[in-house]
Amino acid sequence: MVEERYTIVYAAAPAEPVVLGRTPQARTSGFHAEAQWRFGRPEPPAVRVAADGTRLVLGRHDFGTSARAHR
Repeated sequence: MVEERYTIVYAAAPAEPVVLGRTPQARTSGFHAEAQWRFGRPEPPAVRVAADGTRLVLGRHDFGTSARAHR
C-alpha cells in the first residue's frame, strides 16, 4: 500500500470539484483511481436514464428497450 498526501491551496473554493486521478506507469496493470473533492458542497443528484429507444433484438435474444447514452 502506498499513501500520498497533497496540499492544494486556493484563494476561494473553485466552482467545480477538484479531481485527483492516478494511473500506474505500466498501463497493463489494469486499474485507475480517481477521487473528487467538492469543498463541502453536496454531491449532484444522479441522472436517471430512461429506456426510451428502440428494442434491441439479436437473433432469438430480445434485450429490451435501449437507452440513449449522452456524452
